[in-house]
Amino acid sequence: MGIRTFHQLSELARKDLKKMMVQFEDIEDKLIESWPMQATAILNSKTSN
Repeated sequence: MGIRTFHQLSELARKDLKKMMVQFEDIEDKLIESWPMQATAILNSKTSN
């Protein structure tokens, strides 16, 4: 899907998350939904160090 950075993932639109849920059907939807939050947490941890 062209996502190469945590920043891109942190700003992912809901419609794109839905596309990922279809594309990665073996991965639980709730896990995919958490990816932007996880990416944001990683970015925040890097800026606080």
